[in-house]
Amino acid sequence: MLQPVEVDETTVIVARATPLRRSSRNSVIEAHIHREGDGTPLAYAVGSYVARRWDGPPDANPQITMTDAAVLAQRPPIEEPLDGLLGAVPVPGRPGAVRIPADPELQNPQGGLSGPVVGLAAEAAVEAAAGRGSPLHDLAVAFLATGLTGPFVAHAEPLGAGTYRAEVRDEGAGVLLAAAVGVADPV
Repeated sequence: MLQPVEVDETTVIVARATPLRRSSRNSVIEAHIHREGDGTPLAYAVGSYVARRWDGPPDANPQITMTDAAVLAQRPPIEEPLDGLLGAVPVPGRPGAVRIPADPELQNPQGGLSGPVVGLAAEAAVEAAAGRGSPLHDLAVAFLATGLTGPFVAHAEPLGAGTYRAEVRDEGAGVLLAAAVGVADPV
């Protein structure tokens, strides 16, 4: 997670939201919040909005999922490196980047890269950026597109101590598949 940063009444905080995908049914937005001047990161988030009406009671809303604090508090840390299971290999000259092959074993029935594999690729990139043996405590993934061509590259970069921004791309199609935020213990 990002480390607390002291701010006072003279500190200017800048928030920048960038749409990663917009459609008539849903939108995905990433937000960077930092201190003006030195650019110290204060917060980062990726969120999605599904444009559909919920008529039921709020506590039965199926959209309340893994971001619910009660659910997150019960999850154990993710400790097993997954790059080997995915066939991920480091990308030379790009720290925190791994390449996932366009393997039929990793596809969904429609022929696209499976959603869970996209999430695991983002996790593998965070692990690569954090250092092998750094257990992941949380990973939030926002899906943007379907990976059909490959090869697929996941890349992560630090936002602050233990917090990483990751993205997964279909390099063959030049498409951003997912954006993610991961929290890992330093090695």
